[in-house]
Amino acid sequence: MLEILIVDDEFFNRRLLCKMLEPYGNCTEAVNGVEATNRFVQSVQEGKRFNLILMDIMMPRMDGLEAVARIREVEMGYQLFDADRAKVVMVTTLADHDSILAAKHIGIDAYLLKPFDRKKLIIKLRHCGIDLQD
Repeated sequence: MLEILIVDDEFFNRRLLCKMLEPYGNCTEAVNGVEATNRFVQSVQEGKRFNLILMDIMMPRMDGLEAVARIREVEMGYQLFDADRAKVVMVTTLADHDSILAAKHIGIDAYLLKPFDRKKLIIKLRHCGIDLQD
């Protein structure tokens, strides 16, 4: 079972992603980047790391790009590299070139544009190496 962190300031988006991913793991929700980084640090400290993070970009308090950058710093500090790192999928409406490049620069594994359906989500997750059993 995967440990999944879903980060989005919109309740409906979080619930939709949770519903789509419930068959594959345990979903934890966060409403912004600050809450996401705190939950991530806590999970690493407790030895229960998230395998997968789905992160929106545009959120209050701390955006998704900054949150992922901080999460990657935490992983480096705990010497979590390659296979031990969480897979991160940006799930956003931002389709501009600069947003996509910024996300790739901080180490995301995939970029999924809203609106999406379950099929597109599953394809994207498999593409970035998440093994899902249907």
